[in-house]
Amino acid sequence: MYQLKNKFLSVDVVDPINDLALLGSRYCTGGYIYQIYNQDGKALLSGPSYPQVPDTFDGQGAPETFVKALEVSDNKSGDKLAVIGVGTVVRSIDDHPFDPRFNRQVIEWLDWEVSQTENSISMTSQHSFQDWAYAITCEVSLEGNTIHSKTSVTSLGNDPLPIQWFPHPFFPVPSTQQLFTSSVDLTGEITHPYSLDESGFINRHSDFDWKAGAYLALDFDNKGKSGTENYQKHDLSKDIQVKTDYSPSFYPIWGNDKCFSFEPYFEAQLTANQSANWQVSYSIAN
Repeated sequence: MYQLKNKFLSVDVVDPINDLALLGSRYCTGGYIYQIYNQDGKALLSGPSYPQVPDTFDGQGAPETFVKALEVSDNKSGDKLAVIGVGTVVRSIDDHPFDPRFNRQVIEWLDWEVSQTENSISMTSQHSFQDWAYAITCEVSLEGNTIHSKTSVTSLGNDPLPIQWFPHPFFPVPSTQQLFTSSVDLTGEITHPYSLDESGFINRHSDFDWKAGAYLALDFDNKGKSGTENYQKHDLSKDIQVKTDYSPSFYPIWGNDKCFSFEPYFEAQLTANQSANWQVSYSIAN
């Protein structure tokens, strides 16, 4: 595990070469934020099975995932596919689209080159699969009380490279049940077991069986805005602000009895030699 640390925070980042037991086919193996600690050494992030060691699909902390697999449409069980940021995966079932929950066998991991400074960790890799190829850099940096997670991808192959990506930060459930608010304009109803209060925060209902979890895709409008500002309630922090420098294409939320997460999607399709980069920033007030 790599670590960044200053007087405000410390950040554990998964080693994509030596921590393979924590990795699977779902989350990008470079730049995987596994835990953030405040100045008192208390863990600020959670996970679907926290504090148990998570399985590789659930994960914990603030992982990130590339949703779309690189594969042909008639790919079937036993065939190979690629997952951006992970490597080469064997299909275990025929069902489409690719779902890492049921296709977990990674047979070739990305080989990352890691460089670290006092305030940042940068992980860079390349991968070619059939007519797709790309270069990827994942950088985690610590600046005061803010953690930046930046991803850069360049398409190097003949086929267009589909990017459908989202961050999956897992926060512990606040004792007040008041979860978060976002700068996106909500346009649809917030349905049970979630609700919207007068202050604009999404809450969760205590009368729901949260062990099974609850997913809700938000209806929203973010036209004219170049990013988002999101505020997460937290029992150990006066304020957690999560900023994206992109406007989400899709915005679901999910939670269970252990955690709550919001997932603003970034999407692009890159032609040969075209690049895209985007960033999520977590600012934590002690």
